[in-house]
Amino acid sequence: MNVYGAYGKDDTVKPDPFILSIVDAGFVYATVHVRGGGFLGGEWYRAGKGINKWNSINDLINGVNYLINQKIVSKDHIGLITSSAGGIVAGAALNEDNNLFKSMLLFSPFVDPYGNLMRGDDPLAKTEILEWGDITIPEIQKYIRSYSPMQNIYKAKGSKTTVISLLGSKDIYINNDDVIMWSNSLRELGIHSLVYLNPNAGHSGLNNEDNKLAINVVNYFLEQIGTKNCCE
Repeated sequence: MNVYGAYGKDDTVKPDPFILSIVDAGFVYATVHVRGGGFLGGEWYRAGKGINKWNSINDLINGVNYLINQKIVSKDHIGLITSSAGGIVAGAALNEDNNLFKSMLLFSPFVDPYGNLMRGDDPLAKTEILEWGDITIPEIQKYIRSYSPMQNIYKAKGSKTTVISLLGSKDIYINNDDVIMWSNSLRELGIHSLVYLNPNAGHSGLNNEDNKLAINVVNYFLEQIGTKNCCE
């Protein structure tokens, strides 16, 4: 599964070598078009931003369960790929339905919107009010805290999900220390969580020279979610 769900980003599926390699390996690849993304235009975007962010999270969970119920995917062999602000949706889904995914592959995930906006040290915090809301307003502050992955991480206890986070040390958009802290907290809960900090990369944790790294990371991710005869 692939998800993003922020900034009205167009998440229309466009087959590329990365997607095709996953399909060629025998997996089903699907994008869950959650509210907050731009798949169905401005109204769809607005229905998943600010004080509507829970819609994005619930859309992901409901979308995956729909595919399970329709027997399109096997419930015990589902992986999730996302990046950046999609980390909010992924991290919140892990907290709310902690064994929905066998593994998660997260590229530079944003997992502590509450902490970043409260501290004001998020590189984009001063320009992100339109996306997340003004955290100085008590009601909005409470709402952001209700879904922020870091603040609700205790709900993930008992998860068997393997979480893989790929970071770039030159990233100017997210706080890598937050992701490392989040990963350490997951491990304290007994969850298998791995982080790789790429010294040569920026946002996404990869650059054009990292083909071997990308292949190894994706292969490991697929190994976590797939087994022989998994879908029989």
